[in-house]
Amino acid sequence: MNVPACDLEDAVLRAAKLGRFTGELREHARTCALCADVALAASFMSSESAATAEHPLPDGALVYWKSQLRAKREAAARATRPILLVEQAAWACAIVVAGAVAMWAIPALTASSEAVVSARAAATSQGSGLGVGTLLALALLPIALTITVIQTAKTGN
Repeated sequence: MNVPACDLEDAVLRAAKLGRFTGELREHARTCALCADVALAASFMSSESAATAEHPLPDGALVYWKSQLRAKREAAARATRPILLVEQAAWACAIVVAGAVAMWAIPALTASSEAVVSARAAATSQGSGLGVGTLLALALLPIALTITVIQTAKTGN
């Protein structure tokens, strides 16, 4: 394949890079297709190099350090996710148990002592009543579980 050549191609290239066209070179670049392409490409590359000089790339060591820091943070977030889920589940259990205790205790507290004794006796005789100790244990279980999980997470065991 024959590549077309022009005697003024080098001069047009230098003028395009520097942005200093003489009248004669400018006219030649308009009439010669090869020199017009060279001038267009050179001016484009010059403008691109000026644009990248305005926004220099950051230091490679800084980019590497930031990527390592991000990886460590993401690993820590992945590692603590199960702990957060257990803690949230414990709080949900605590709220449910507190609601159950409140539903059971509020009517008992507002009624007279005689009604409380008779209701408790009836519930116990039917086998559906929960003792105060059982309700207290159910209420404290999520709290104890949360404390255990937090202490285990802090010590790393």
